[in-house]
Amino acid sequence: MHVSQRTSLQYFSERNDMLAVYSPMSVGDYCKALNDNIITVNEEYQRNAGIWASYARSFFIESILLEYPIPKIFLYSKVDLRTRSTVKEIVDGQQRSHTLQSFLIENSGFPQSSTLRN
Repeated sequence: MHVSQRTSLQYFSERNDMLAVYSPMSVGDYCKALNDNIITVNEEYQRNAGIWASYARSFFIESILLEYPIPKIFLYSKVDLRTRSTVKEIVDGQQRSHTLQSFLIENSGFPQSSTLRN
């Protein structure tokens, strides 16, 4: 059967070039990876950071502090051949990531009493 005879769904379901792996990370570890540029933003396909309204940023931070579930952040891992290190690009979650970084910079981190998970 030629590709033209298959449905698009069949074609993409047979490909093995992308694999989603669940990898839990604490908010603190995620923010450290952002600050260390282990997690980066690819500006070729991401919109500008910081476009969430202040109420949306506040609601997101409140959700973390109250340990409510937050949406997953999707990252793409690639190897930087020059440095031989793995770099992760944000595929989905740039506004959430930017909000976390801004909060940490403005408030010198999260309160010590909060237990942050996922």
